[in-house]
Amino acid sequence: MRMRNIQELWENLQRQQQVSNLLFQHIQSFLQQGYPLHEIEKRLNQEYPNDGEIVKDLITKFQKGLDCHLNGHKFEKMKNGNQKCNHCGLIHP
Repeated sequence: MRMRNIQELWENLQRQQQVSNLLFQHIQSFLQQGYPLHEIEKRLNQEYPNDGEIVKDLITKFQKGLDCHLNGHKFEKMKNGNQKCNHCGLIHP
């Protein structure tokens, strides 16, 4: 019984990763075609109604990335010597 639960969790995580990758590609494509993020979010929520949480998370990450691209990153030095943006999470060596 326990192994079955672990297997189900693993399969669910794999599915979420596949959906996330697919949605990421859709968002990139729509942005390249000139669609604004709020329209992309509406469309993906209609096309993937069961994956709204993944859509929202990805849209938020894209928005933060676009904000930083326009306004500059807010880098903070990490212990390993790299820099990480406090806003979008980008890591820069």
